Amino acid sequence: MGDFFSTSAISFVNDDDDEDDYVMPPWVGPGEDVLGVTVPIGRILARTGNVVIALPHATVYPTGVLFDVRLAARREGLGDDAWDDLETTFFGHDMPRRRRGLPDTLCRYGVRLSDGAKATTVDSDPSDEGEPSGPVLTEHGGGGCGGGGRTLEGSNAYWLWPLPPEGPLQFVVEWPAAGIEETSLELDATALVAAAADVVPLWPEG
Repeated sequence: MGDFFSTSAISFVNDDDDEDDYVMPPWVGPGEDVLGVTVPIGRILARTGNVVIALPHATVYPTGVLFDVRLAARREGLGDDAWDDLETTFFGHDMPRRRRGLPDTLCRYGVRLSDGAKATTVDSDPSDEGEPSGPVLTEHGGGGCGGGGRTLEGSNAYWLWPLPPEGPLQFVVEWPAAGIEETSLELDATALVAAAADVVPLWPEG
């Protein structure tokens, strides 16, 4: 197992707050008043004989980048028990809500920026702690489905705040239970930053 990912305890958002008065901070997700710019990536992040994780594209906003992650699994060569385990892991049905360390069933992602800063999906949840001092990578929606007991498909989005500095950006994944060791893919953050200039406001002034 690699050492990129910390073992910070995962916290949870309190859903009892009054949503009518809630204004989403920029480190939690993209703004609701702009149309982001899609930047194609079309790269495989990790692949085993039964699982693939891909990065089809990213959507750039003035305050950050939303990475689209696609997952696929196939039963090929797996017996009933192994397939059941993979399916359970794929959809996170056996995920412990609180424990020390990171469970092998947890698929975790991270980024390392050109200035050396990093953020992961297993860092503490910043949503109600005030503006973070460094970059943040948080899950921002997703879903999945099965296909006739032979295949699985899923998608998730991950929000990186703020816009990264120009230069290389390492996108990192590790998923021990699926046979995926710490693996990284180098992306060009310069292209992402440039795309932010083309964001379109939904309600331009005047």
